[in-house]
Amino acid sequence: MINDVYLADEYYGESGVIYPYMINDVYLADEYYGENALHIAIVNEDPAMVKVLLDYGANYHERCIGNFFCTEDQKPYKQDNYNHEWYDLPVKSNYYGYVYWGEYPLSFAACLDQEECYRLILARGANPDNQDTNGNTVTHMMVIYDKMEMFDMCFEAGATISLPNRQNLIPMTLACVLARRDLFFHILNITREIYWQIGGWCSLINHYT
Repeated sequence: MINDVYLADEYYGESGVIYPYMINDVYLADEYYGENALHIAIVNEDPAMVKVLLDYGANYHERCIGNFFCTEDQKPYKQDNYNHEWYDLPVKSNYYGYVYWGEYPLSFAACLDQEECYRLILARGANPDNQDTNGNTVTHMMVIYDKMEMFDMCFEAGATISLPNRQNLIPMTLACVLARRDLFFHILNITREIYWQIGGWCSLINHYT
């Protein structure tokens, strides 16, 4: 059904009255914990389905924190914590993961180059500055995946580039750590302001707050 927009529209329209919370059911098994229909529609690159799900109240704040979506170097050290729903992870990581996409649907859309899905979710009120378990926001994720065009789109749509993650790295310093040279200088360039200029000489300042 998740692959058929018209069937899904009819299904959620009819059953939503009787089972209003069903659209936000999530995987409970450890491997895919937290994944909901909205995450799946984004992975399927289906903006029409994303819109249907949002129209019927899909939770765009749901975090997909299962083992399958974790960074590779953190998987062996995941620990349950009975004080909150997400796992405890070590602070240090290189953020490499086959499907580490930032947990939130908005981050999923950005990591998968789904601009239309991103804008649909953003328009419903999703916050691009929500931080995942590692403290990474949408702009951090764009640095991790070295996606300059999507970084610009997210930034121009209101995403912040000054929030530090758990390793105290903002997107620019993360770009330096991960050797994303072009993206590092790109961020440096778009955040600079001319402080003073005399002839061919100038002083530049960068703001991150």
